[in-house]
Amino acid sequence: GLFVCSAGNNARNVDWGVDRHYPSDYCRNVSFCDRVISVGAINSQGELCESSNFGSMAVNIFAPGYGILTTSPTYIDPSGYEEAEGTSYATPFVTGVASLLYSLYKNSNFNLYDAYIAEQVKKTILFNVDYMDDERYFGKCSSGGILNAEYALEYSPLREVISGFGYTSSWYKWTGKVELLIDKPGLVYIDSMDRLNIESNTDFTFLIGTSGYVYNAWTEITGTIKVELKNYANETVPIGGKSSQTCQVNVGIVSNATLTNNKFVFNTRDLAPDVYTLIISSTFTRGSTKYTDTKSFSFVVS
Repeated sequence: GLFVCSAGNNARNVDWGVDRHYPSDYCRNVSFCDRVISVGAINSQGELCESSNFGSMAVNIFAPGYGILTTSPTYIDPSGYEEAEGTSYATPFVTGVASLLYSLYKNSNFNLYDAYIAEQVKKTILFNVDYMDDERYFGKCSSGGILNAEYALEYSPLREVISGFGYTSSWYKWTGKVELLIDKPGLVYIDSMDRLNIESNTDFTFLIGTSGYVYNAWTEITGTIKVELKNYANETVPIGGKSSQTCQVNVGIVSNATLTNNKFVFNTRDLAPDVYTLIISSTFTRGSTKYTDTKSFSFVVS
């Protein structure tokens, strides 16, 4: 799993020697460091809290940790509140964003291991910090910035890119989706035309899966999904050495869906700089009823 740890409140550089702080220091130089995030604290002006530890290696990111309203029960007033300061109050902000990203992975069809999810969640959070247009965090933490929930979610390496195809009658249904998993989340951004833009070589893994409600009885639903990749000139670009990939879908009479050949991978190093479109052409039948559909997703390799 993922461990999100406060960096401590000694107002010290905790990169070296006796000032090293645990367990946040496990964010580096150990076998599971890719699953530990160390969090320092900033105030409402974006400045480091006076008490917060810092370090270019031992602290990963900063988050709000000053003037945080929190429960403070006492014997006289068990429902009391107070404003508090410290890295312990900054850490839950990072945990919350990590939880949102984690839910994306767990609700996908990829069936990924938690250790892999933890690593990708950490990368996504640290690659998408807010730098505040200055250098106040450089040398103070490994990411060089503060937590930005919007960026982390928008540039998540796991995203649903196509949906809404399949057998979609008013009663019997199977609806599909296509998810994209990007191996290196720090190499993508959204361009001015709201398209995913890839700056360097990375693996793209596409998975066709089930989305939404599935209901079927008495007669099987069968489907064929053809996957093609086209460049801007509408020329076919091979996927896995083939001009197209075909996925077969079978939905039994008890609503259990089976998909065959529903996962394919390619590396962007095999693509010249261009605009590409992934095209999903589907045909689904149930008895004498047929549904056909075409969906697409465009991205840019720069």
